[in-house]
Amino acid sequence: MLIFWGISLNAQQNPAARQSDRAMQQYRLAQTYQQLGDHEMAARILENLHRQQPQNLLFYEALLESYLFLSRLDKAEKLIEQQRALHPGNVRFDIDRGLVLYKKGQQEAALQLWQSILQKRKNDVTVYTMIANAMWQNRLYDEALDVYKAAYRQFPGRTYLLQNIANLYRMRMQYRQALIYYLEYLKREPDRYRGIIRQILTFRLTDEQADSLIQFLKNEARLDTDSPQIKLLIAKFYQKYQHYEDALKMYLEIQGNKDTYGYLLDFARAAQNDSAFAEALKAYEAFIARFPHSPDILRAYQGAAYCHLALARMNNDVHHARQALNIIQTVRDRHSNQNQIARLRMLEADIYKTFFFDIDRALQIYRELFQAFPKRPDIAETARIRAAECYLIRGELDAARQVLKPIRTRQRKPEALYLMARIAFYQQKYDQVKQFLNEIIRQEGISGNMINDALQLLLWIDYQETAPRALQLYSQADLLLFQQKKSEALKKIEDALNQEMPADFRARLLLQAADLADDLAQYDQAIQLLNTFFQDKTLSVYADEALYRLGTIFLRRLNNPTEAFLIYDRLLSEFPNSPYANAARDRLREIREKHPDLVP
Repeated sequence: MLIFWGISLNAQQNPAARQSDRAMQQYRLAQTYQQLGDHEMAARILENLHRQQPQNLLFYEALLESYLFLSRLDKAEKLIEQQRALHPGNVRFDIDRGLVLYKKGQQEAALQLWQSILQKRKNDVTVYTMIANAMWQNRLYDEALDVYKAAYRQFPGRTYLLQNIANLYRMRMQYRQALIYYLEYLKREPDRYRGIIRQILTFRLTDEQADSLIQFLKNEARLDTDSPQIKLLIAKFYQKYQHYEDALKMYLEIQGNKDTYGYLLDFARAAQNDSAFAEALKAYEAFIARFPHSPDILRAYQGAAYCHLALARMNNDVHHARQALNIIQTVRDRHSNQNQIARLRMLEADIYKTFFFDIDRALQIYRELFQAFPKRPDIAETARIRAAECYLIRGELDAARQVLKPIRTRQRKPEALYLMARIAFYQQKYDQVKQFLNEIIRQEGISGNMINDALQLLLWIDYQETAPRALQLYSQADLLLFQQKKSEALKKIEDALNQEMPADFRARLLLQAADLADDLAQYDQAIQLLNTFFQDKTLSVYADEALYRLGTIFLRRLNNPTEAFLIYDRLLSEFPNSPYANAARDRLREIREKHPDLVP
């Protein structure tokens, strides 16, 4: 009986409700046509809907929009008059008459009509809004702003009008005026600061405009010292335009000793992401000093350690590297929960591996991590990959392969497969190399993170038939490079260059050897290697790249702008369509600006 009753209810669904649903479906279809610019089709649908429901204002508004777009002004007038008859006294239809007048070219008549409506209905804020929107719709921007300003003078308690004015200025890219009104709104509605800040940060400013507005904001901060919202806006503005030091000062002032806001930590992370490591470090250190018991304290310690390491790498500064290790040791002493400090321990191992090249110490930590966290693949599998790299550096290829085997997750499997392919490459097991690389391609498709590396390695092993001895020597050189033994790697590549090989293989080896010689400050050797491209006709197709690299050595390493100028000029003369042509032009421009007396 219950089932029958339910079916009966469905069968007897209100016909009016079904008709309403169909009408709304048609309305949404018409809106889609309007968005696509097909107002002809939209008007056909809307005319039918309007005939069925002439009092439905949604259908009326949409149909009027299409009539105006199609310049069917007689139909628009008739539609408006019909609505005026159905809704006597409704001022919106008088405002819509102004739209038709404006479309007819009777601009003064339209403006006079709207002004007369405002005079009669000056106590109705919605009338101001509707008329301002009508003006804006017809690109009467200044007039629309004047109406909104008049509305705010008449209704000073309607603070949203300030935001409307600011939005219009923003859309017109009059950013200073927009900022003035946003700040005025913010003073009256401080709880709405998040949305206002988002709007202001969408400004598309030149450097000159940004500096001007920053100075304006500084003056505002001096005038209104009690508004944390305005201070936060200023800090965000500083941050967006990379005035990190000023931003940090403002955040320190805003944050005070209240750890509930998190401004300092948010700023520190953002500055770190922008590679402003010094300012990020100061923010992390301030957070640690002020809020030692915060639940976010470990994130602050981790961020500070990362920033110290980044500064150590940038400046080759061992002090920062040791400071990072000191932070990690402090956390280990204060927090016994291994689960919480796993990532910091990973960072500790990375520091030993990449900065101090203490491979044994790094390997010990990586092994401790993947043994301690077998059920946390984000830790365990990352540690396994880093451990494999340590084994490769130590020359223990089988141990590296074994430590990679347990990796299973989609995030880390391709990286593990790539390392296993490299191990097979070093052992001249080329069939295994192909197997591993093809598995990466199968798993990642053409857009994966490891796909470019995989394809590069596939290109190398293509030479196994045409240059087997050279490929063997190159694989040994590549392992030496992985182990940071650059001098030995360069000698291996030079040995490989003495073997028979195709021209494209020789070109790749010459370029890599030149890069290594450059890294080792053996500039004469790098120049000699690059000059080979002009002595061997089979390599001439790569001569433009060789010229560009030669120019770089003379300009950046040997401080010889005159010779560099001649090389870049030759590149443009002989290879005008080279992919290096634009970069060469930039270098020539740089040389002319810095050395006007040395070059023509």
